[in-house]
Amino acid sequence: RSGAKVALARGGGAPHFGSDPNLHCLHLTSVPPTASAWGLYDFLAESPGMVSAAWTDPAPGNLVRDLRARFKSQASADAAAEALKRQGPTRFGFPLRLAVLAEGSPELTGVVLPREMSGPERVRKDEALSARLARRLDALVGVRPEDTEELLSAEGTLAFKLDLQVLYLRRVHHFCFYGTRQCKDEWSLQLRCQVAFLRDRVEIEEEEEEKE
Repeated sequence: RSGAKVALARGGGAPHFGSDPNLHCLHLTSVPPTASAWGLYDFLAESPGMVSAAWTDPAPGNLVRDLRARFKSQASADAAAEALKRQGPTRFGFPLRLAVLAEGSPELTGVVLPREMSGPERVRKDEALSARLARRLDALVGVRPEDTEELLSAEGTLAFKLDLQVLYLRRVHHFCFYGTRQCKDEWSLQLRCQVAFLRDRVEIEEEEEEKE
């Protein structure tokens, strides 16, 4: 039903994929304000396989923060953690508290959209709107126009193109299309918008087939 939260399979297929930013994630907790934020980031960025990293906002009262870094594989995350354990206390001057989240988030959930969001006319409008958003956000961060157009010219049904563009906005710009929210990183986005908003894809495909 509309607004309900449903469990998603980890690494599920199109169109939602169930991307979990906590999978293969190194979580460094209680980093003091005296620590070099850029020094820690650069140390992890030099580690093979790092995909993204983000700081939490300072905790009220004591200004400590957490750092999360996602890696391409569990082996890469483990290697970075071992390097931090060996060099971190001497290099950064504080006791490190870190963990590698091998299993990712305990549960991945998505939010069910109202049925009218699956209608062909709604999908057509949303496909056009998500394309405009992708062009605008790409331009703001310096993505080459030809790269954006390559994404937007992907072959497939309007429903497929919409799903691809919604996923792109989420992965690249941390923007939730249906939640109309942009966050500073993928962890904040998951916290505020779950993993995905879910449409009734089967109905769309059946209606498109009938028109053909």
